[in-house]
Amino acid sequence: MSLIFFSCSSNTSFENSMQKFQNLKEVRLSYQCVSDDILAILSMSKSTALQHLIVTCDSSESLRHRIHPDSWTKLRRKYPDLKINFYVVEIVTQDQFLSLLPQTTEICSFSYRCGLSLQSEQNLRTQALPILQYLQNSFACFLRSITLEFGFVTIPNLDSAIVDLLKNCKWIESLYLSGVMRAQLAAKVCEIALQDESELRNIFLVFFFTRIETIEELNQLHEYHKQLKEKKIKFQFNLLSHHLPE
Repeated sequence: MSLIFFSCSSNTSFENSMQKFQNLKEVRLSYQCVSDDILAILSMSKSTALQHLIVTCDSSESLRHRIHPDSWTKLRRKYPDLKINFYVVEIVTQDQFLSLLPQTTEICSFSYRCGLSLQSEQNLRTQALPILQYLQNSFACFLRSITLEFGFVTIPNLDSAIVDLLKNCKWIESLYLSGVMRAQLAAKVCEIALQDESELRNIFLVFFFTRIETIEELNQLHEYHKQLKEKKIKFQFNLLSHHLPE
């Protein structure tokens, strides 16, 4: 069996399952089920096949508990090549991120969706940039895949923060962006992907309420699209409710 999903589980049942499925390659957990004990069970398992640990953090769940950073370090020692993926929904403040994602997690994939409620929308305007800065400072050398969905929230200086993040994530292979962003950001993403040292191979952009300042912007994106295609880089750019120059 290569996939197992725990929406909620006791330590005993989790340990029994790990013993039963020795060739397990992927474990999916809700963060409310993750604990020092659960990570210790994974770390002490006889199995050496585990390749992916996927953790979902949703603000609707209980996320008050804190996992000691050493627990992640021990897990990494057991599985040096383990790919740890975090899916984060409606978690807004930087303090929450520091608690959920200590640097020792060494995540290779990060998916973030926020701005779906009025409360998160208000906080996102001030907290989005510190969160992106924390990702950059803590995980830039590990991240292979980034998904950022900011809904319809207008966030000051978001474009430049995303560009800085991408420039520092030297090994990133896949990028998904969704939100209220400028067309210039799409061009800058293309420029980063077209650099010889870039590992980017999949780019998917969905921009809302985007203002196209000049026709030259569109022409430039078309030219970049052709260049990306020549390098076999997948590029999709969707403009929803955009404004063209008169």
